[in-house]
Amino acid sequence: MMNENKRTYNVNLNNENNSRQLQNTKKRTMDVFLELENKIDKHNECVVQVNDSISKLAEEIKSMNKSLHEHIRESVRQQTDIASELKSMNKSLATIVDILVKNSKQS
Repeated sequence: MMNENKRTYNVNLNNENNSRQLQNTKKRTMDVFLELENKIDKHNECVVQVNDSISKLAEEIKSMNKSLHEHIRESVRQQTDIASELKSMNKSLATIVDILVKNSKQS
């Protein structure tokens, strides 16, 4: 009978140890899970910040491209105006040269 009591005691003690180990394992698992969840949350926050930064940069680039396009369009307009003025001046110079040539032939 004593052996049976001792065996029962050992089984109960073993069960208690196993139960404690299981509880410790569950706690460690939950701790690791929570730590992983926190890291995922931080990662997601970083992703949101990066996406926000990318969106802001895209808007800035869009605005800069619009300004650059307007600047180029204005430059082309000015160059066209200058080309027209030069063409007109060349015609005037050609007329003056013709007059000078005629005058020199008449003299």
